Amino acid sequence: MARTTEMKLLELMVLKQDIYRVIEYIGKKGNFQFQTKNKNSKADEESSVPNLENKFYDELKKIYADLGLTDLPEDISQASSPSDEDSSAAAKIISSYQDLQTKITDATAEAAKVADAYKEANAFANLQVSYSELEHLSFLSLKIGKIVPANFDDLKEALEGVAVVIPLGDDKSHVLVASSKKGRFALESELKNHDFVKVEVPADFKGVPADVLDGLKKKEVEANKRCEELATEKANFAETHKTLIISLLEKFAIAVQIDEVTQKLESTELVYRITGWIPASDAESYMKDLDQLTESRIAIREFDPYEVPSVMSGKEDVPVKLTHGKLIKSFERMIFSYGSPIYGTIDPTPWVALFFTVLFGIMFGDCGQGLVLLLVGVLMACKVIKLGGWEKFARVFICVGVSSSIMGLLTGEFFGTEKLLEPF
Repeated sequence: MARTTEMKLLELMVLKQDIYRVIEYIGKKGNFQFQTKNKNSKADEESSVPNLENKFYDELKKIYADLGLTDLPEDISQASSPSDEDSSAAAKIISSYQDLQTKITDATAEAAKVADAYKEANAFANLQVSYSELEHLSFLSLKIGKIVPANFDDLKEALEGVAVVIPLGDDKSHVLVASSKKGRFALESELKNHDFVKVEVPADFKGVPADVLDGLKKKEVEANKRCEELATEKANFAETHKTLIISLLEKFAIAVQIDEVTQKLESTELVYRITGWIPASDAESYMKDLDQLTESRIAIREFDPYEVPSVMSGKEDVPVKLTHGKLIKSFERMIFSYGSPIYGTIDPTPWVALFFTVLFGIMFGDCGQGLVLLLVGVLMACKVIKLGGWEKFARVFICVGVSSSIMGLLTGEFFGTEKLLEPF
């Protein structure tokens, strides 16, 4: 009888200098089930210490997103953890991009500053009488300031008959408001309601010379041009460094995952202890590979399940692994949807695969519909069509499609009719 795969518990004592390579090896093998352990106090302390690889990964992710890059692969199993050269390359890219971002930020701020200055100067270009002469008028109360352009019409309407509102610029963001001295209190109340911000104007101010306006306009054009040049430089940076950034992201993603696992391990100052379950058939190759990887700087112990105290006491269940070919493996999810078999018992998967296929054909015997199921299964297996994760059941579709087609031939049923086929 087919049974669940025999398992072994491995205990690894790994030096700190080798831990990253060992964890990377275990991760890529993909068949090591870590024993659940509580983190010790040292691991808790280390987890609070910022990790350089984590910092590099976070910064590279920000750069990747900010540059609008795409095509980051979901499968990073072929990547390796970063070397010292990779760390240097990451530091260089991050530094270069931060310098570029600083230039862009400064240029954007400068362009906004120059634009505001030109806007202010242009607003007062229409003031052709010195402000001191206007201020000394005994019968007028004058206010010069800024408002939101959208509020201009409302302010003008609210002050109708009380004051005169004169726009000083084309965009109505700066205004001169004149009213009688008697109405200045009502005027100030309305101005406050319309978010008016008073601008202090020098007493001898008289308009803005044309050459000053021209100079500010020229500076605005130059500032905008500088921003455009830096935007082009940013696009070139993305194109030039795209491949390297994606490669580094894959490697540092591996490093982050390794670090997460490492933080959960029991450890001393120099040694880490790893315990986990693997298929017994892989135990010898595991020990041989790890010995070569660490140049014999590792201690390994192997235990049968019933030599483990936590298993014997019932506190721990031995992980269950089922070993099947591609056809039978596609039926495994049907088994695990009801629960996993107990370790050491009969593996029901081959029996379920057989009887499910036969019974499906008996209950759904239709040659035409069976051929449709068969075609769908073949297309999913070839990845021609994708149905949101159902591709893993491609071989199940093929099996039940064949079964239904055969039963349809035996009964002579084709798309619900028995007139097109002669029963076999």
